[in-house]
Amino acid sequence: MTSSRTHVPALGPRGEGWTVLQMVFMVAILFASWWAARSDPNPDVPALAAWRTAGAVVLVAGLGVIVASSVVLRRSQSFSALPRPIATGSLVDRGPYRVVRHPLYAGLILAALGVTLIRMTPLVAALTVGLAVVLDLKRRREEAWLVDRFPGYAAYRSRTKALIPFVY
Repeated sequence: MTSSRTHVPALGPRGEGWTVLQMVFMVAILFASWWAARSDPNPDVPALAAWRTAGAVVLVAGLGVIVASSVVLRRSQSFSALPRPIATGSLVDRGPYRVVRHPLYAGLILAALGVTLIRMTPLVAALTVGLAVVLDLKRRREEAWLVDRFPGYAAYRSRTKALIPFVY
């Protein structure tokens, strides 16, 4: 098996550090959102209501993508929070994985974007950007391992966008 090269460090034998960073950003987003809700001086401003409604729709869409992706991975016994593929797993390219290679990460980013729109604070927005960067780096590290583990992954990667259908 050849080793794929990537400049993204592993941060542990199975990429544990990437999962820890992801969790830190997710908890920080939830905490910052909770804090913003407690100190919101204008909870009923009509202009904000439209943004909050849009945010709720985006949040629910993100959660839906997360659930759908998780179900597909669990059915194929390939689910892991860590970026290194599990030994008993298989290459999954059906369901949401036909549309993007990392729908779980896309769903997490969408959900965080929804929270950002609901709260409309610079801190939540900055944490969402941070989460997106961490997930994109985690994705790159994961893909180096996926190419090594699955002979068909390179072809799948060439025909399927990473996180945003038809774009990226």
